[in-house]
Amino acid sequence: MNNLGDGEGFLLLSTGEKRKQWLFNLVASIRETYPRAPIHVLTDAPVDVQHTIIDSAEGYDSRHYKTRLFYYSPFNTTIFLDDDTIVKSSFGTLEDLLKNGDIGMALDPFATLGLWRDNVVRNCMGNNAAWDAFADYVHPGIESCPYFNSGVMVWRRKNLVGCLFDHWHNLWLGGGKGPDQTWLARALLELNIEVVNLPLELNFYPVTEHCIGHSFYPSIGNAKIIHFLSRFGKEKMGEFVTAQAPEHNSYSDYKKQIMDSGAL
Repeated sequence: MNNLGDGEGFLLLSTGEKRKQWLFNLVASIRETYPRAPIHVLTDAPVDVQHTIIDSAEGYDSRHYKTRLFYYSPFNTTIFLDDDTIVKSSFGTLEDLLKNGDIGMALDPFATLGLWRDNVVRNCMGNNAAWDAFADYVHPGIESCPYFNSGVMVWRRKNLVGCLFDHWHNLWLGGGKGPDQTWLARALLELNIEVVNLPLELNFYPVTEHCIGHSFYPSIGNAKIIHFLSRFGKEKMGEFVTAQAPEHNSYSDYKKQIMDSGAL
């Protein structure tokens, strides 16, 4: 299988100069495994695939766009990938992944709401109003609920999915913005959305000693999409991306124009 199905495509989001090389690597990895699949990028500068120019957004501000992805995708069925992922091998079509469902995600390395709250919020992520709100929200009755990672998402263009993104975005805005994933977990619970549990091979975290709450975790040899989430994952990027993809021509031309104009 070297292509997606009809109406299916890859959606990416990447802003900021520091992340452009990650984006180039990701696009190259998609082209290697799915050479004919359409790719659309939300970006603050031109790239050599179809794209939509958005405002520059650093850090958590980019979550404004992540929580609105549903409205930016040109595809009937979308696979969204964070820009700190790479595709290692084919995983079939999006229809293969979703089957009869409308939205799919893999479990987070911390697989339940309670594990995320206790291990990540308090130990790894620093101070943020969104973390405190999430910690207060996760009461004993929902601690064992699954906690999904938003770095790889597959969805159909259905009203139910649009409602989920709307609620996710509104929670993010109303809760002081910050990180997106905690608000997604809350939106899923409040709307009682059934999520297709994607195989962990489609959102493989290369720091397996940080994967808590899983009955098993796949080996790197079985990984189809590697996600270098967190600083621990990014420290391992060089092990898996030994040849950096070349800079996109349209991006090089854009930077030259900016420099010639004296804006830099």
